[in-house]
Amino acid sequence: MRWLIYDPDIPADLLSLWTNPASGKTPAGSLQRGSVRPVEAGGCEYVHRHYFRGGYPSRFIRDRYLWTGHHRSRPWREFVLLEKMKRNGLPVPAPALACVNRARFSYTADLVTVRLPGRTLAQCMNADAPIDWLSIGRTIRLFHDQGIDHRDLNIHNIVLGRGGEDYLLDFDRAREHPARTRWAWRNLSRLRRSLQKSGQTRRLEDSWRRLMEGYHLG
Repeated sequence: MRWLIYDPDIPADLLSLWTNPASGKTPAGSLQRGSVRPVEAGGCEYVHRHYFRGGYPSRFIRDRYLWTGHHRSRPWREFVLLEKMKRNGLPVPAPALACVNRARFSYTADLVTVRLPGRTLAQCMNADAPIDWLSIGRTIRLFHDQGIDHRDLNIHNIVLGRGGEDYLLDFDRAREHPARTRWAWRNLSRLRRSLQKSGQTRRLEDSWRRLMEGYHLG
């Protein structure tokens, strides 16, 4: 059984990729954990992400999750959260479609979002491109002030837009909180570890200082 939640304004040919699986065009199969697939429809660019398990469970179960209802499924929750954050003015990719495929006691899942114009922080660092660390700090503070706990904030989930704006993406495990408390510092610690693991330790302390300056100026 299949459940869909989608933006009613998305192109019909994008929706048909999931509503007409008999066509053989439904994106699936070859994607690996951490990868995404670009999708073009109606003159717009989208990004398709299939949900994969991580850590130790992934050795035995690649992409199936325990079924507890479609409203509690991972893509459904992420779609609804993205839609809410977008309405509240937070810089996130616009959700286009979420799909849940149930098979008895488990399900597989997919999410499609509008493609963001820019490169990830990791890509910019690898290319030695100029980075506005103050702006990144201010952007993270926007989310924290609205109680958004990203839980997997890293250099691959921050996108630096072509016009100077910054975005956050991948809210699969995100949660909402009524106030900014210790969880906000766990987000920042996770990002700092990601920066350290990048292997580019040169200027790291200065970059982090500027990011935190932007965060506190928020």
